[in-house]
Amino acid sequence: LKLIATQPVVRLEPGQTQQLRFILQNKQPLDVEHYKRVTFDGIPPKNDDKKIKIGINIRQDIPVLIRPASLGVVTDAWK
Repeated sequence: LKLIATQPVVRLEPGQTQQLRFILQNKQPLDVEHYKRVTFDGIPPKNDDKKIKIGINIRQDIPVLIRPASLGVVTDAWK
């Protein structure tokens, strides 16, 4: 089971937003839920100013739950 981003590298200017789409590749039909994680890494701009010594890298790790439509809905899981 592979979850692939359709545009894996994107440049965003301050204030810009970006929608990201994923493709699910699977050789067999889904019959259970699958749990994946998607990690977004910020790549800092090249620093041409030698006076600045601090750089910050940002990473977001987001859970993705893949649930087949054929799976029934459990409404009383708390019981």
